[in-house]
Amino acid sequence: MNKSELVASIAEKSGLTKKDAEQALNGFISSVQETCLSSDLSNFESSNIQLI
Repeated sequence: MNKSELVASIAEKSGLTKKDAEQALNGFISSVQETCLSSDLSNFESSNIQLI
């Protein structure tokens, strides 16, 4: 799955427009990147990762 397919899937499942779904995905990716770069992962454990 590439990014545009993921955006389309998010839009379909959430009722958002593709533009809004892409903005939400970009915001999520940006937040994850910032957290990883700052090493602020104090409450993040691999055992907490779940597929939903």
